Amino acid sequence: MVARQDELANRRQVDFRDVVDRDFVGLTAASALHGHIAGHAARLGARLRYRARVNNFDSIGQMVAAGIGVAVMPEVAAKRCARSMRIGVVRLRDPWANRKLVICARSFKALPRPAQQLVEHLRKAAR
Repeated sequence: MVARQDELANRRQVDFRDVVDRDFVGLTAASALHGHIAGHAARLGARLRYRARVNNFDSIGQMVAAGIGVAVMPEVAAKRCARSMRIGVVRLRDPWANRKLVICARSFKALPRPAQQLVEHLRKAAR
């Protein structure tokens, strides 16, 4: 995700190595997404420079729109932000950027009813 006035805003895709040296806005260091992105930066021999770390994607979107930095976030969250913020959504071309997430439980039938409903909701949303 980039500010709408950023030179990359009109591109459909970009390689991570082409943005790794920029200033970033992201989630807190304890988040799984941060660890995932930082690991791929390290494989490129880089360390990401974070100008700000926040707790949610909407805050990231607002900071990106203000030109504070670029961000890597799930496409669904980026597109939601783009509906109300002045940002551009640019896909990462790198194969690692398309993650497959799974739900695990010893027994889905043994889960409490609210957890079963959550699992069913996530399954339907993934289709």
